[in-house]
Amino acid sequence: MDRKGNIHSLLISHEKTLTIANSGYPEYYFWNSDTEQPLPFNDSYPDGYFFNNQFNQSFNYLIHHEDIGPKHIEKISTDNRLSFQIKSSISDFKTEAELANFRSLNGGKLSKRKVYRSYHPQIPSRSHDPRLCDIEIERQKAVRTLIQNKGINTIINLSDDHEKLVTKTANMAPSIYTKMMQRNQIRYIPISYETAYFLSGSNQAFKDGELGFEDGIRQLINVIAEASPPYLVHCRLGSDRTGIVSAFIQMLLGASKEQIVENYSLTNQLGIGEYRSSNLVIQSLTNALGTRCFDDAEQATTEYLIKLGIDENLIKRVKQKLA
Repeated sequence: MDRKGNIHSLLISHEKTLTIANSGYPEYYFWNSDTEQPLPFNDSYPDGYFFNNQFNQSFNYLIHHEDIGPKHIEKISTDNRLSFQIKSSISDFKTEAELANFRSLNGGKLSKRKVYRSYHPQIPSRSHDPRLCDIEIERQKAVRTLIQNKGINTIINLSDDHEKLVTKTANMAPSIYTKMMQRNQIRYIPISYETAYFLSGSNQAFKDGELGFEDGIRQLINVIAEASPPYLVHCRLGSDRTGIVSAFIQMLLGASKEQIVENYSLTNQLGIGEYRSSNLVIQSLTNALGTRCFDDAEQATTEYLIKLGIDENLIKRVKQKLA
């Protein structure tokens, strides 16, 4: 901190402010190292300069690199209010698919019945939250029903490895998901939230025992080439890791930026007290593929795969399977 009279300024390197959070902007809060708790939020802070801190139901301050107009401020305020929304009843959802965060990928040459994405079909993420623990049971039932109805042949699990999944499901009732696991129809590409969003420009894994982004993409291409469609991609919520991998698949088949953002943003309908800005998926993809990747998504993605050492014939075969 820098102090001049009654004014305190936060001094931070510009590089650190380039990492955006759920709001789509750099976020920070002040920490009391004595009490090991965040300092109370300043209630007089101007609207549009703070956003939901999902971990303590308070707010983070935002850093804006340039002046933003009233429309931009209003959007941040609206998104912030939306981020606190909790849906705890089935009647809050228009369809079973919306409840399950289940939908097909679209755009470009991609067939709407080849790749789907969803919430985790079996392992709970919100059982600790009394507002969401009951609806989550119904949500996962809906995912499993849709897996059966859509005739899913291959599941791509981004949040577990086989050993962890076996342990987690050991005492659970049998389901279509556990049966597919036993039949070797679940393929594992474990990557972390942080790797998908913030390390996509490298092959560095955020956690031990998980894959770096580049190795994750290599494995994704191999799974699609070897296994049978339709495919289902999921992580825990079906929002972050699933959102990035789904967007990559869309780009490989030539989807537009608008189609990618629309599909990614639908997860905000879940109503779990969180929000994800589409700026997150855009930043992840441009870090991996280059700032002009949306000019010709299919070409940019293909060139990226070739750079990773993936054979051009294999890339062509994957495209043909998804088209």
